[in-house]
Amino acid sequence: MGDEELVRTIRAGQMDRYTTLVGRYQERIYRLCYRICGNPVDAETLAHDSFVDAYLKLDQLKNPSLFGPWLRTIALNQCRGWYRQRRRLIELPCEEVAYVPESEAEPEEDYSALYAGLSHLSALHRMVLALHYWEGLSYEEVARFLDLPMGTVMSRLHRARHELKRRIQQEEREETMMMPPADDFAREVEAEIRVLLRLVPANREAQERLSVLFGRAPHHLIALMRDPEDPQVLADLALLLGRLGATGIETTLAAYFSAESDLRAHAATVLAQFAALNPAAKRGAMLTRITDRGIYLLVDRLIHFAEAEPAAKVELLLDLLAGATKQERTALLLTNTLLCWPEAALPALAARFWSAAKPEDLFRPADNLHALCRMGTRFAALLIPALQGEAEATREQRLAFYGAEALARTLHCDWFDLDVVADADVALDARFRRKWAVPLRQDRDPERMRRLAEAVASFSRKEGHSHTADTRERVIRTLGYLRAQEELPALLAAAQEAGAPNLRHTALRALGDLRDPRAADFLIKTMLSADPMERRLAVEALGNLEQPDYLPHVTERLSDP
Repeated sequence: MGDEELVRTIRAGQMDRYTTLVGRYQERIYRLCYRICGNPVDAETLAHDSFVDAYLKLDQLKNPSLFGPWLRTIALNQCRGWYRQRRRLIELPCEEVAYVPESEAEPEEDYSALYAGLSHLSALHRMVLALHYWEGLSYEEVARFLDLPMGTVMSRLHRARHELKRRIQQEEREETMMMPPADDFAREVEAEIRVLLRLVPANREAQERLSVLFGRAPHHLIALMRDPEDPQVLADLALLLGRLGATGIETTLAAYFSAESDLRAHAATVLAQFAALNPAAKRGAMLTRITDRGIYLLVDRLIHFAEAEPAAKVELLLDLLAGATKQERTALLLTNTLLCWPEAALPALAARFWSAAKPEDLFRPADNLHALCRMGTRFAALLIPALQGEAEATREQRLAFYGAEALARTLHCDWFDLDVVADADVALDARFRRKWAVPLRQDRDPERMRRLAEAVASFSRKEGHSHTADTRERVIRTLGYLRAQEELPALLAAAQEAGAPNLRHTALRALGDLRDPRAADFLIKTMLSADPMERRLAVEALGNLEQPDYLPHVTERLSDP
């Protein structure tokens, strides 16, 4: 079906046909926007807004067969508005430009180096190049478009060409520099149109983009969430929340913290679905290193939301975190944010920790547990009393034991020397490490960790506990992580237990973590073991002692295959 027929059917009320037009032109419009703005996130936003504007103005298109050139003109005006807002270097004319007939579909070529070079140019140089060479505007048309003298346009083009050539020669080819729109691009356009039709169903000309509408009249967003009529409305709002800007997110937070139970529940659904989305992962490898900027805006607005107490904010963050388990960077950002309120976060995290039906549930997923481990000493204070409980093993004791192992694992890091590392380095590392981030120095109190090691050892020796081989290995590993040197006899005994090779190997690793010189004689003897794994682990453990006196014993093993 051609453009003309599609436009006529859409005007007749078949809105779903517009998705066909979006799919037909989305890559071309995205490329146009990318050439001008120079980054994929803004390019996708501009392309999205261009398609929504085109739908709202569809009745103004006099010749439906010219939908493509007309859409391109709308996109150019979107880019011009972006340029004015972001750069504010020049004052551009307010009236829209007339459309310029476009060429046929672009050839399939590798433009990665070109796009990489363009992204380094100034906004004005990038714009004059894109308008003249890709959009086919003459010098005079570019000058009118930018409201600049034609001589200025020509000199800027000359400098832009030389700068682009220099940048391309410096750039390495990188596949991810130019990325297609997200897979759900058309779905987002369709979602916004559905919401607009629900708000103003009869008159398309009375409609406007949701970001504009909700920014001016946020009560419309509240009304949609209060009585959505259809769950699809909440799903559409979640999909679009990042595009609604600060006002839309603030309005949704106000609904979540309101006293109306239904409104609060619907807002919670929107926020949870929004946090579970992962648009960044669909735009290419470069953007998977960060989460969606809408999540950053949500976190920022939540931090500054004065009407809610920290405890309520923490509960919302925990709910969002539970739904964002597959979104690595989103989960990390949410964790970092909730730990900004440690006094409110600790009881909320602890409540979810103790509610686990069995220890394995602590790791499905482990974000709650990892957040507790970052609280170090304060988490240990919760675990010690449970480990010192009654003789009969309980669910709480088993949970506490697994929590102690996880906390000890957090303290056993090979990328920092915890004796000397500065808190600033620890804090910076924690911003980018979802798992096993080290607590700050104030949360690594040696005396509290010594007491935790004593509680773990006591738990392992209690009558009535039928510990499996796996649990015994966990105990040994935890005591090593905690450097519980008073438990050296227990570790030496485990390292010599007959018929339990896995336990012996675990104990040898723990002896290496313990770094107790009293184990040296045993380790030297073990380097002659018949078990190659035991020999290797003994060499590593002896090396961890960092004592020059033991160097000859280690070098003797160099010939051991």
